[in-house]
Amino acid sequence: MRFRHVLTPVLIVTFCPLFCRGDLSEPGPFPVGSTTVTVTRPDSSTFSALFYYPATTGGPDAPLKTDEGPYSAVTFGHGYLQQPTRYARTLEHLASYGHLVIATTSRTGLFPNHSEFAGDLRLTLDYLTDRGADPDDALFELVDTEHFGLFGHSMGAGAGLLAAADDSRIKAYAGLATAITNPSPEPRMSEIAVPVALLSGDEDGIVDYTTATVPLYEAATGPKLQPLIQGGYHVGFQDDPFPLFPDSGSLPAEDQLATTRSYLTSYFGLYLRNDQSLWRNIWGPEAFAEAGLPTEADPGMKLTTETPEREVAPGKATTFQITVTNTGPDPVRFSLFTEDSVWDVSLEVAHTPTLEPAEQFQFDLQVLAPPGVPEGAGDTVLLSARNETDGGTRDYLTLKTEAVPEPGVLLSSILGVAIFTTRRKGRSGHFRRVN
Repeated sequence: MRFRHVLTPVLIVTFCPLFCRGDLSEPGPFPVGSTTVTVTRPDSSTFSALFYYPATTGGPDAPLKTDEGPYSAVTFGHGYLQQPTRYARTLEHLASYGHLVIATTSRTGLFPNHSEFAGDLRLTLDYLTDRGADPDDALFELVDTEHFGLFGHSMGAGAGLLAAADDSRIKAYAGLATAITNPSPEPRMSEIAVPVALLSGDEDGIVDYTTATVPLYEAATGPKLQPLIQGGYHVGFQDDPFPLFPDSGSLPAEDQLATTRSYLTSYFGLYLRNDQSLWRNIWGPEAFAEAGLPTEADPGMKLTTETPEREVAPGKATTFQITVTNTGPDPVRFSLFTEDSVWDVSLEVAHTPTLEPAEQFQFDLQVLAPPGVPEGAGDTVLLSARNETDGGTRDYLTLKTEAVPEPGVLLSSILGVAIFTTRRKGRSGHFRRVN
């Protein structure tokens, strides 16, 4: 079914793109405190977890910064035989951008149970939820339980997928060199309705992305991304790599970590903190132009138009007819935005109706060329549609408009030149009309 609406004026919203925010691989604005906490399982057994949080001053057991919350929270799953301290600077990095970050130290032995590891990851979120609800706790009302995220490395990333399949509180997932666990998360990927980002290195010597990441990506049905770090390798995702049997890659470790931290900061900032200025670093043209980070992606929607480039006379308007298609498995409503245009732009509607899978909605975007704009001048509009279920996923179109002379003016100009030339040549004897 296709919907059609008449043209009505709407508010055009623009956002500051990533490049005006500085280098997100560098630490954020918050000092970071750290401590070790104890999490209790339902059977009364316990495990410890590292906890990083925005603080008034940095350092161990520093006071929590209470005037900026509530804070979103991210739980982290470590790799096989790895302590989470090997990822400490990356965990601190996310906390410096306003997240509570918790990392279980459980399941570090030779024979970890992956399902139980997934359970521990979920229990760390229970721990934060309970503290946020306790009036006597320093975290009281400072835990944003509506915005939980999860990321992990290798085994921890695979267990994280199992956790995300079972826990609807998790609103965004990111995996680093995701390994296939036992049980495998592949059959459960369709149960994960939230955005999934699977980062890998193309020179990984421990977990081959072609046999691990690619099948997981293909099995995912929600919004999904598969960024591939060129020259990246398995232990390149660790701040302090395990000294036994590490692999290596052609990309310097500090560059791989910078790429990883920048991506995670943008990803969780977009989905957990609703920072819309970051969308272009995940779903926009800048994200897909990164030579060192080719990304396969499926946002679960598609924006199309038959003519992405149009001509218009000065002082006149031209209209692009746009179609948005819901290519995902669930009903979704999409909001519409324009950016980058210098000329006046108007959208027919601000958002679509809720679209069923495979359903389309058609609307118009109008661009008005300023009066007197010179021939050949142009304007570019970045149009995007945002998934309102997760609040961050987008697809985009780049629409270009070029100023040309108005047809009537052009014809008059041509005729004038012809008449003027004929008269001059007639007087000189080169051209005479013969009756």
